[in-house]
Amino acid sequence: MNENITQTASEFRVGKTDATVSIKLIGEKGHRSTGWLILDNFWRNDFEFGRTDTFNVKAVDIGLPSVIRLKLDKVADPYGWHCEMVIVSQGRVKRTFYVYDWVHDVMDVGYGRARLPQYELDDHVIAIRQTEVERNRAEFRWNIRPTSDDAGWRLPRFADADEYEELPRQFRISDEQINNFFGQRQKMFLGMLQKRKLTDFDDYKDCFFHPSLPNDIPPFCDKWSTDEELARQILNGVNPTSLEKCTELPTGFVPTKFECGDEIQDQIQKGRVFIVNYAKFTTEGRRNRTKKGDRLYAGDPIMILLVGNDSKLRPVAIQLEEDGHVFTPRDSYYDWLLAKLYFRCCDVNVHEWKYHFLRTHASMEPFAVAVFRSFSRRHPLYKLLRPHVHTVPAINTIARKNLLGPTAATNCFLSLNGLDMARKAFQDLRFKNLHILSVFEQQGTDDKEVLSEYFYRDDALLLWKAIQNYVTSVISIFYSEDQDVANDWELDSFVRMVATEGFGYDGCDRGFPLKLESIDKLVDYMTLIVFNCSVQHAASNFGQFEIYKFIPNAPGGMRLPPHKKGEGSMQRIMDSLPDNVMASLQLGTAFLLSTYAPNEVYLGQFPMNLFDDARVDQAQAQFRGELKTISNLIHSRNKDLKFPYEYLLPEKIPISIAV
Repeated sequence: MNENITQTASEFRVGKTDATVSIKLIGEKGHRSTGWLILDNFWRNDFEFGRTDTFNVKAVDIGLPSVIRLKLDKVADPYGWHCEMVIVSQGRVKRTFYVYDWVHDVMDVGYGRARLPQYELDDHVIAIRQTEVERNRAEFRWNIRPTSDDAGWRLPRFADADEYEELPRQFRISDEQINNFFGQRQKMFLGMLQKRKLTDFDDYKDCFFHPSLPNDIPPFCDKWSTDEELARQILNGVNPTSLEKCTELPTGFVPTKFECGDEIQDQIQKGRVFIVNYAKFTTEGRRNRTKKGDRLYAGDPIMILLVGNDSKLRPVAIQLEEDGHVFTPRDSYYDWLLAKLYFRCCDVNVHEWKYHFLRTHASMEPFAVAVFRSFSRRHPLYKLLRPHVHTVPAINTIARKNLLGPTAATNCFLSLNGLDMARKAFQDLRFKNLHILSVFEQQGTDDKEVLSEYFYRDDALLLWKAIQNYVTSVISIFYSEDQDVANDWELDSFVRMVATEGFGYDGCDRGFPLKLESIDKLVDYMTLIVFNCSVQHAASNFGQFEIYKFIPNAPGGMRLPPHKKGEGSMQRIMDSLPDNVMASLQLGTAFLLSTYAPNEVYLGQFPMNLFDDARVDQAQAQFRGELKTISNLIHSRNKDLKFPYEYLLPEKIPISIAV
């Protein structure tokens, strides 16, 4: 007599099933097995949403099984059954088989700890792993290799789905998450300022009519127009990796002296001059039009910033176009303010399409697809990565249609066309751009003495180290030496697939490794994936509503072309800033993207027990301890800040990209 306990997931209403569910128990090496055993309790509705069901069945004694085979009569239920686990008991001994998957027809699930493929000893389990990977490649498909006529052209490869409903169910986000997303989308349009006339900056503060939308004023609003506040948001806003150390002035940049009177070259030599150069990205970029068909504008700005003797970073010169017109704080108040507004407009656009969408969402999807195409569920790297990547294709499929498509609302309030910008950014993307340690080093922003108030960098480095420690602890359980890495053919398939199919399908060598041959390289590679799916996405996403809700602080689109010296005025500024419809769309979109899901899973939380290994449990506990320490450090630092930097508090970082 065997007792079988099944757990049906609570994430999806359609995860329950009324179909006939059968189980076959298979002994060691597949030599003995029971027949098919129907799991059914008389007069009970089994396999319901979030339910645990117990079945007592009589079967041939094969001992405790090493494999279970589940079968679903899918004709009776086209959705399938979302099973979390099956526990098989014989007397007082039991074995737990962790499934966390959709059963559509027949599925084999092996018992035991995670294991590298080269160390499997059971021929039957080896065959199961191979069959599973083959089936996964049929289910988790790449989009058709794109050509210049396809929406995916010059973007990282993604899952083969035009609509969310076409995705494999393993890629879906929970019912609560999807309902929350589309519910917030409805609010976005309920709050539109359809008749409000905007005559001065204060009119933008009373932004929403709908009572369910937050209407608090950001704490920095009293200082939004100052040079210091602009610099603070460059360092610690939602686009904190665009700053670079300036080693020479761009060609055509006219001024030879800064506001303080010091020679530019002297300050460059001292390493105190920084630059944000959007011209190399925005020049010749396609501009959008408003809902009424009016053209939107964005300059091609270059900003020079200087760290003063007080250690404060401030903007000291802005060039909006390649025409020799360079604005400085010595110009009239309105000329300088309007120049900063055009810079901020491009900052919003470049952030959204290059640093937020391309470098987190789009760049993580090839890793997500390759995880499911390359690894069996017994592989430790599948278990390590799955919580961080499995929701990426879902939100990206929604985004490609609703934020990047030809009818997307973003095309009516952001000056620069999203699809055009993302494609342009992808041409310059290299593997090192996704490695935050390399980014700080390459861009010369790693010196804590020069940029002493770069809190994003400081927190990101702490979190990278914590993730690296956790990844090291888990990997060291399964990889004893470098040769284990070199001999892992499932890992080989994954890494090569990411490089050649995910990022290099167009023939461009973007520096992604084709093979990993050491534990150190493996740890670094896995840390990069986890970091970008959690920390980096949180840094660029969840502060958008706070930063973008006061439109003059960060206008997404400008309605007039960049001004010349002497043309700045309050009237020119108001005529250039977004109108009520553009403002509403920006506010609503920022609110939608910044909203946490009700059932959000945060960094350090592992609701799925994929490993079932006490050693991994200990590593996860240590990870949570490190995150708590980091949280305490950030809270302690923030007590002394007028505007606390909270975007990288661990308790505010979701484990994956799901919005």
